[in-house]
Amino acid sequence: MAEYWRRFRTLYGADPLHALIALGSLGLAGYVILLIAPNPSLPRMAIWFAAALIGHDLILFPLYSLADRVLGGLLSRTSLARRTIPPRNYLRIPALGAGLLLLVYLPGIIEQGQGSYRAATGQTQAPFLGRWLAITATLFTASALIYAVRLRRARHRAPKPAVREPAASSRPYGGGMFGVYDTRTRRVEAVGQAHRGELRMYDCGPTVYRYAHVGNLRTYLLSDLIRRAAQRRGRQVTVCQNITDVGHLTDDSLSDATGEDKMLAQARAEGRPVLEIAREIESAFHADLDALNIHPADHQPRASESIELMVEMIAKLIESGHAYPDGQGSVYFDAASFPGYGELSANRLTDLQPGSRTGGEVEAGKRFHADWALWKGAPGGGELTWATPWGTGFPGWHTECAAMLLHYLGEYVDIHTGGIDLRFPHHENERAQTGSVTGHDVVRGWVHGEHLLFEGRKMSKSTGNVVLLGDLTGRGLDPLALRLAYLEHRYRQQMNLTWDTLEAADKTLRRWRERVAHWANSPSVPTPARYTEAAVAAFEDDLDTPTALRELRAIERDPDVPPGAKFEAFAYLDGLFGLDLARDVGKPAAAPSLPDGAADRLAARARAREAQDWAASDRLRDELAGLGVAVTDTPEGQVWSVRG
Repeated sequence: MAEYWRRFRTLYGADPLHALIALGSLGLAGYVILLIAPNPSLPRMAIWFAAALIGHDLILFPLYSLADRVLGGLLSRTSLARRTIPPRNYLRIPALGAGLLLLVYLPGIIEQGQGSYRAATGQTQAPFLGRWLAITATLFTASALIYAVRLRRARHRAPKPAVREPAASSRPYGGGMFGVYDTRTRRVEAVGQAHRGELRMYDCGPTVYRYAHVGNLRTYLLSDLIRRAAQRRGRQVTVCQNITDVGHLTDDSLSDATGEDKMLAQARAEGRPVLEIAREIESAFHADLDALNIHPADHQPRASESIELMVEMIAKLIESGHAYPDGQGSVYFDAASFPGYGELSANRLTDLQPGSRTGGEVEAGKRFHADWALWKGAPGGGELTWATPWGTGFPGWHTECAAMLLHYLGEYVDIHTGGIDLRFPHHENERAQTGSVTGHDVVRGWVHGEHLLFEGRKMSKSTGNVVLLGDLTGRGLDPLALRLAYLEHRYRQQMNLTWDTLEAADKTLRRWRERVAHWANSPSVPTPARYTEAAVAAFEDDLDTPTALRELRAIERDPDVPPGAKFEAFAYLDGLFGLDLARDVGKPAAAPSLPDGAADRLAARARAREAQDWAASDRLRDELAGLGVAVTDTPEGQVWSVRG
């Protein structure tokens, strides 16, 4: 019954009043059973009612799901899709009641449709069929009235011109699951869900003009950790991650980016078609995420294939007075029209000054120096340009994410992730655009990952210290050693990655997998709750992965924890860490590799023993012990093992 109720809430739950309608439907079903059941009794009523429920679950639930998909597709193309109160929920419950009643009424409808019944009574299916149609109409009417009242109240609470975030009491977010640091509020906030049972998250994806380095890849781990934490809580997670293959200009540090498109610049440097480069880098990016055990996003839209979404959004911004065309093919966002601008980055409009490139003057076509281009005019056309009502050109970088976010995730998004360098201007501008289109804050929580240094320096082509994932595998390191190294630091703390750190992480990872495979041979024992609960609590406390890993190490060291319990704990917690710790379970144990120089010393010691040079034999055994190789002499010869 609990599972049935969970499924009901997942598919139909949107309002407490829906439960009343559903209960009313069940009450009517019971009443009908009393009317039509021959010689009604409690056991017969229970059997009939259970049969109706089972028939509904096996027959109508799949039909509801199919109809729900069709309905969602139809509504997504209308203005109803952007309502604060989704209309789809108010069509689901009457459909549930009507379907259940149909199953209950069906025996009577069939009986009244038989010729003998008509001959004896002169009636047709009208009595039962008419009652069912009347009750169905009543259910849909009641739900429509509830929807109209809710929608009216929602409009009254948050009129369209308002752009500030609604009060917490009227915000459509569910209860918190775990905490993450919100860049806008400057504190750890409980993660809620605007859609019952589902967490929606937007992750700023790569600009595919060059391969992602290990600093870039750290940012994409952030959304994966949030996904895993939410899924452990039983939530469905929907992630959208864009692929930027147009519109990201070389000078992107100011509110209105300038310079050449990074994709076109790279294509010119390599002498290759721009989209050929884009698809190659995109493929390599997805391969890197797969190697790091990062779940792929549910939606991965490309900017160059989403131009219509951007044009539609720009048109709405112009219509609402938040944007204006300059008459030369460009369209600018009116920064002053969004009162909450600067809340994310603490960059107030009054503090922003015109850039040095304009000599301190407002650029031609702009009303205010902090306005930025939603669409860049390119009258001459060329590669990566499109025709629009305002002229030929290409989208602004900030326009792309805003349009794709609204299209794929809707008006209420729970979390938006990205690197800290995107906080301004990219995310600040994106927030202003989506808020102006919808009339409210679209993203509830903004979560940013900090910078990564390598060997104490920022990675850049000029310093020659750009490290790719392929550089790690080229040194024989497991890609997930990089993931473990990331987890040793909290996501919003700056991290200094070194080769020594990576080699240590690789050694730890291999040791854990070997021990997990060994522990798996022991009888299963419940997990040590004090450790696993502490690890989960740390993970859910703003993704405190270093503390969670300390609990994992404590389990490994504790002699009072049985091997079977250690296996269960490592396997369970790996659902959060994503290190593939059970990879070697069931596989033949791999022969340990000898440290450098150990093989030569073993051969030399064997020769010394044959020559009965016991002093040399003892000296070589001590040297091998220093390398981590234990040697035991047997009648058949020396036997060695590598200590972990």
